[in-house]
Amino acid sequence: MASKFAMITGASRGVGYYLACLAAENDYDLVIAGEDAIIDGAAADLRNYRVDVRAVAADIPPAEYVDGLLAAADGRPIDILCIDASGHPEPPDFAGPRRSGASAAMVELLRSILSGMAVRKSGKVLITASVAVSASGFNAERSRAAMLASALRAELAPSRGVTVTALMADTGRDGVDMFHIATDGWEAAMAGKVGVVSGTVGASVSPCSR
Repeated sequence: MASKFAMITGASRGVGYYLACLAAENDYDLVIAGEDAIIDGAAADLRNYRVDVRAVAADIPPAEYVDGLLAAADGRPIDILCIDASGHPEPPDFAGPRRSGASAAMVELLRSILSGMAVRKSGKVLITASVAVSASGFNAERSRAAMLASALRAELAPSRGVTVTALMADTGRDGVDMFHIATDGWEAAMAGKVGVVSGTVGASVSPCSR
């Protein structure tokens, strides 16, 4: 069992998968979530790094999804949470009641994980949203990621040691390098940066098999 622990959503493919790959390469045990049909295959690939990997299917009701992720973590402190913010515009209300529905699932997960980080005064959050110009509403996605990260940073200001980074990923062009985007996001999160925009066309050398 590794000493570090990461939780990564959207990890069955694309940027989320490569973020999980980078975490595994850096000796993080993992809880990953993604599409039911392929998340187990992604988990099998990641176990080649000799880290513990637990997979949760995302194709279930939102409340069960969040509860499943927390159950898979089994009480271990999360060192980094990488989460896909696309389609979830609400800022978290840490004092409010628990809500239900797809739009609240990410908020509930953030609230659950960040409460522990705030107590420990340690942890990193990476929020990813698409800013592809070919996608409808890309400016809204850019604003959503930036505003959510800003709201979280303001909420967590007293808890020094917890950082929140926005990864605004331009994934809409042919040939865009998902591994490069993931690397930009990972490095920005590790450095505690406010945010990064990434989207390079081409192919980099990826240690991942997918």
